Amino acid sequence: MSYQQRLFEQSKLTCLGIVTAYTLYTRPLYETWYHVVTFSNESNAALFAALYQFQQAAEHDPKANIVFTLSGNTTVVGFLYADHVARPGPFSGFTNITTSATLIPPTNGTIKELCIAIGSLDSPISAKYIPP
Repeated sequence: MSYQQRLFEQSKLTCLGIVTAYTLYTRPLYETWYHVVTFSNESNAALFAALYQFQQAAEHDPKANIVFTLSGNTTVVGFLYADHVARPGPFSGFTNITTSATLIPPTNGTIKELCIAIGSLDSPISAKYIPP
């Protein structure tokens, strides 16, 4: 019995299939709105409530994205919206929570400009580090 025949016989028993092709669809991302802030850990309960509210809103708005990082005594939240807007609605749950610092102010820009802004932030890890 050939390899292909054995594979076919085994796949019938285990209901496995072999993916031979797939199609990916992308969305161009030119114009963005972004904002990066920090919160103290005392705000975590309110942040989780706002994050839940965001999840509900983002199900109906594919342009809204968030980066939510808890570390040490600080929570860092990055907001990204795939369009130029004044203030995206899906992030409204976070507006009444007091921030500790604004790392990147609300900006209409491009992904390149966001990367430059992130690279200019003070960090314990050098932005110029290139792994071997």
